[in-house]
Amino acid sequence: SFPVESGSDTAHSSAFFYNFLCPGLADDLEEETVLNTLTDLLAADGSPLIQRLKAELPHGSFGAYIDIDGPDDSLVFYGMNVDPEDGETFRTIVREVLDDIAANGFSEELTDSVASNLLMTIRLTPENSGYGVDVISELASYYASSGDVFGYLAYLDGMARMVEWNRAGRYSEAVTRWLSEDAVTAYSVTAPEAGLREQLDAAEAARLAEVKAAMSEEEIAAIVEATLASDEEDDASVYVAQLQAETAATLPEELRYYSYSDEPGSDGERYINVEADVDGVGQSVLLFDASGLNQDEIHWFKLYTDLLGELDTAKTSRDDLAVRLTRYFYNGEIRLSIANDRESSSFVPRLRAGWIAADEDLDEGYDLLYEILFETDFTDTDAILGLISRTKASLKSDITASPYSTMLYRMRGVYSPLYRYYSYFHGLEYYTFLDELETAADPDVLTAQLQAVQDYFRNRTNTTAIYVGSQEGSEINRKPLSLFMEKLDVRPVEAVEYDLPAPAKNEALIVDSTVQYNGIVADYETLGLDEYSGEMDAVSALVNDAYLYPVLRDGYGAYGVFSGFVEDDGAYVLSYRDPNVAETFEAYEEMPAFIEELDLSQEELDGYILSSYSYYAAPQGELSGALETALDLVTGDAVDQNLTYMRQLKTLTPEKLADYSKVFEKLVTDGYRFTAGGAAAINAEADRYDVILNPFSSVDLTQVELE
Repeated sequence: SFPVESGSDTAHSSAFFYNFLCPGLADDLEEETVLNTLTDLLAADGSPLIQRLKAELPHGSFGAYIDIDGPDDSLVFYGMNVDPEDGETFRTIVREVLDDIAANGFSEELTDSVASNLLMTIRLTPENSGYGVDVISELASYYASSGDVFGYLAYLDGMARMVEWNRAGRYSEAVTRWLSEDAVTAYSVTAPEAGLREQLDAAEAARLAEVKAAMSEEEIAAIVEATLASDEEDDASVYVAQLQAETAATLPEELRYYSYSDEPGSDGERYINVEADVDGVGQSVLLFDASGLNQDEIHWFKLYTDLLGELDTAKTSRDDLAVRLTRYFYNGEIRLSIANDRESSSFVPRLRAGWIAADEDLDEGYDLLYEILFETDFTDTDAILGLISRTKASLKSDITASPYSTMLYRMRGVYSPLYRYYSYFHGLEYYTFLDELETAADPDVLTAQLQAVQDYFRNRTNTTAIYVGSQEGSEINRKPLSLFMEKLDVRPVEAVEYDLPAPAKNEALIVDSTVQYNGIVADYETLGLDEYSGEMDAVSALVNDAYLYPVLRDGYGAYGVFSGFVEDDGAYVLSYRDPNVAETFEAYEEMPAFIEELDLSQEELDGYILSSYSYYAAPQGELSGALETALDLVTGDAVDQNLTYMRQLKTLTPEKLADYSKVFEKLVTDGYRFTAGGAAAINAEADRYDVILNPFSSVDLTQVELE
């Protein structure tokens, strides 16, 4: 059991792991690679294992992997967002699927799909600007675990042999040899126990009180003195100077420019093509205008995106659809895209659908996208309710794991209609919507609302179609894109004005956590600034390094701290995994004075400029850089905006830095404040909050308003 506070909702909050020990497997590199790729097949969304688990335990999330870090290798099957009583069903399904693979292997379609997906990942490795370091890290990790310097390379080779191995019966043989009923297994369950948190805290407090009572005043004083003592300064400036190739003054101003075309269609649509230096692969993105959906339809829009690909379509079963998605919809996404439009000075919500594909697979990709978007069958309401349960459990898990993200977006929504929409779409209001559907959904309403959203988006008016890739790929893309667009309706879109709920000036969010996250948020107008400037990157890096880390981490025990300026939003400061509340906000209030009194030379400040500059100077992958250019065209941003930020960054001086003390003074004085964390810590500081949110309580209470 793991401790949570009294009143916590413990449903669908457990996890289990089912390990099969494989003694001696590590001595045979090829056999280990067979087992490694076996887990790729088992964990694929279209695998018989995942499909059966989703069907019988729809609230859970499942996977499999090989663990090579122990004295012996093991294969691990796991379930998240489950209940302890689900364990028997889980283990039974794992056993039955393994027995079937031992007898019959995998389908040809599944092995081809998973292998193609993995090989595309390797093909696109250079899209990551740090791919050289990433590859070396993988080589080192495999070597550290196995002692074989070629372990990672063997795994890469194995991806290309998956179809061959399946045809030859290698996976069937591997399951029979290593994962039979006679294998040594270990099964563990981790489950929440409501009220255990208070019991453990009380026991620990009593234990510490006994320890302190047994100590002399001199012993206590010695511990306090040692705790408060500053570490010796470790001046590494000499080594940094030896490594430094540039100064702030000589930093190169380089930017990758991409050739593009931007053409209007006959029915209000838009076609953007950006040329990237790639061969045989490209990225397609379609943006559908969502601004005509009314406020009541926003959460149905979100649910629609969550269900796509998880239900049967008019042509394909869910199981077969999962295999096709793996094969033809690499890095596929269907989600909200929202950005400010520079010309209209307002935000535009869009449905973004995109994927990466080999040129020869573009026809299949567009057909598959149309089928998912507009031919998904929403009449199986039992399946939909199961998916709602899973989505709700997953959202609760995500919010509990990183509640600061939820609260940052909520507070940004005070100042920005864009972030208010984003928070409403993804956050606590959506959780409440799912909770209400799970407990009291009308099946007819479910189907009708989802079909209405589906029909709304079957419209090419205001749709933007983006393709980034080679010139040849762009020519190949024209025909399937044209056929896709011709199947859409042409209807006017009238933008809706929204009146979405705003947060209070001071809010707290209760989650199952033994630590807190304390933050302050303010927009540029509140801060007395006109807009974002590149120099702000160095300012926030300096504040983190020189003040927040020494005070909050070294002094008060917070695990981490963040501060920053957001391009289209404002500033924020945040403590991460923080044992405190009051002490942290007191520390924030001392930031302005620290900045004002900071005596920093230009040479010292240049170090922060150089560090921040590397973000803008780092190379991008060809597809990602080209797509960024396309999205800049959509929003009206300058395609060379980063060049402006580079130049602004190099203008930062100690005098300008001192002026930022006034900015941080307004942040801590006028900004919106939040805490996310455990109930005990928040309730102990209840007087500082206007509203305490408690969405995951097992009692019927979602919000407490304080006088």
